[in-house]
Amino acid sequence: MNRRLWSLLVVTGSGVTAAIAACGNAQSVADASMIDGPPAADLARGCTFQAKLDETSWPATGKPVLDTCGSDNGALSGSSAKPVNDGVRGQVGSFAGSACINVASSDALHATTALSMSAWIKPTALPGGNGESLGIISKRVDRGDAEEYGLFVWTGNHIWIDLGATDRFNGSAVLATATWTHVAAVYDATQPDADRVKLYINGVRDPLDHVPTGDLGTLPTTDSPLHLGCIPAPTSASPPTMQTFQGELDNVTIWNRALTSDEISLLAKS
Repeated sequence: MNRRLWSLLVVTGSGVTAAIAACGNAQSVADASMIDGPPAADLARGCTFQAKLDETSWPATGKPVLDTCGSDNGALSGSSAKPVNDGVRGQVGSFAGSACINVASSDALHATTALSMSAWIKPTALPGGNGESLGIISKRVDRGDAEEYGLFVWTGNHIWIDLGATDRFNGSAVLATATWTHVAAVYDATQPDADRVKLYINGVRDPLDHVPTGDLGTLPTTDSPLHLGCIPAPTSASPPTMQTFQGELDNVTIWNRALTSDEISLLAKS
């Protein structure tokens, strides 16, 4: 993974100095002057979960996938999930088959009135017209069952966002296989309806389609697990499926605040 993800940027004249605040792990960045970022962006603030997916191995037992913003480490289920070395992003997570990373629910993982989700994704296959979803982030038992939020690839090879059990959004950009893409979704209950939910692809805002059927004022709070690399549908789909992401993921991160467009742009350059 690229270590520029967490940056506290301070602009001094035409130069940029950087102090890395990687949830407590500080280090310098030699090429910080190449980042055209905002005057101040503390991406550690409000981080409630981050899976860098850069471990050397993922044993089948225990909780080998580390949360570097807290203590909500993840366990594996299914098959065919492992860390691999990618030529572009270094150590990343590879998913196939019915693989999933599962994290027990905690107070830190509830969003209520503000939420940001971010990940780098490189699919090896895509759903096409109306195939099985490719889960990136989901906190649910099933569609409509203890559902808080979700981020996934689905119909039309677009990014889709679920908020609660009743609100679903889909983006406009068409994803490609074998290509790293940065995706970020932001929810802010204080904003007008048109700006309450935003999607960014590679740092650029992507127009959303939405059929509102619920109250987006406050997201529900449930005891459902957090899932990385899948969006389970054990009863709503036939046959039951984990809807596993097919490909590689990196830097899967959740915040309990709405990131700004400048912060999203910085993430997309990491």
